[in-house]
Amino acid sequence: MNPSRRDRWPDFDPVRLVLVQRGYRFEQPWQGLLIDVRRQSSTRWSGLVVYVDERAEGRPVIQRWFDGDVLQPVKVDPNGAGVSRRGA
Repeated sequence: MNPSRRDRWPDFDPVRLVLVQRGYRFEQPWQGLLIDVRRQSSTRWSGLVVYVDERAEGRPVIQRWFDGDVLQPVKVDPNGAGVSRRGA
C-alpha cells in the first residue's frame, strides 16, 4: 500500500548543511555541516563548519570557523520534491 500524501517528513529548521566558498571564484565549494554559530557584531557572524578537504592527502575531516560571508545554506527537502512545502 502506498503512503498517503499527508504522510511526509516535516520541514527541517534550521538548515545545517552549507556550501563554503573557497578562495577563488571558480573553485568548487566545500560541502559542510554547520556545528555552531557565533555572532561577531550586530551585522557579522561566523560559523563552525566540519568539512572534508579532498585536495589534501588522505582527505582529512577539518573543523574550522568561517565568516558568514563565505557560507551559503543548502535547502533540504526530505520528501524529495525539491520545493519547500512550508505553509502549504
